[in-house]
Amino acid sequence: MYYEDIRLEQPFLFTSGYFNLEEHEQHIHDSLEVGLVLENEMRYQFSQETYIGKPGDVFVCRPFEPHWGSSVNERKSCWNMLLFVPSLARLIPNGYQLLIPFYTDWLPSPLIPASSSHAISIAKSFQRASQTNDQPLRQTVKQAEQFLCLLDILLQIYDYASSQKQLVINSNDVQPISHSVQYLLQHFTEDVSIDTLMELSGEKRSRYFQSFQTFTGTSPHQLLLRLRVQHAMDELLRSPEHSILQISEESGFQSLRTFNKQFKSYSGMTPSQYRKTFNR
Repeated sequence: MYYEDIRLEQPFLFTSGYFNLEEHEQHIHDSLEVGLVLENEMRYQFSQETYIGKPGDVFVCRPFEPHWGSSVNERKSCWNMLLFVPSLARLIPNGYQLLIPFYTDWLPSPLIPASSSHAISIAKSFQRASQTNDQPLRQTVKQAEQFLCLLDILLQIYDYASSQKQLVINSNDVQPISHSVQYLLQHFTEDVSIDTLMELSGEKRSRYFQSFQTFTGTSPHQLLLRLRVQHAMDELLRSPEHSILQISEESGFQSLRTFNKQFKSYSGMTPSQYRKTFNR
């Protein structure tokens, strides 16, 4: 596994490429990624799990999730890909809510099958985004059109993930918990208290924790730690001039000991080992 430092020149990028039949090390990156299989089957490895993607299948990659693809035979497997940064959500009203599937357990599998209406709509959005590059349009018009395609893709993923989650909490409880998750995504580097999150939801403590667990698949504290560690993983490689202590503090940790413990629990290595291993 290796870290790939993807530096987007703009908040999102539509691109295309292909996989060959070859052994390849899995990579991780901090960008959010959506892939669409175009031609021929491909084998997609997510950590220890392997998925076979067919034309029309969509893959959703969470940030810092080890993954890589390859063809299943000698024929090239062609794909379209969308890469974007989490901060893009600021440009969309309630945009952080659309990122919830990328940070929770809503999706039991990274694969959205081609037979679903959501994958069909996502494929059409990829096609529209690709067509704009072939049209004689001003750059600002192309970006606006592609942004609309990105928005539709996020909406389709959110809707599909919602249906897969099969929430058992009352629909009136979804919005308050959703606000909590959005707040965490926006303020995780700050001194966030559970009391603040409960105040945002308007729920009592026991009911809030139960609803949050059902809604996200984890606890508020664990989601907060995950976001902070993922932020630190990025900064350790992007900012080699910053000390580990400085990065732990900038990521929201108030104790270096706690940071080291949580980082190793999440990544399997200490922050210094991680920086030494992936800072190529």
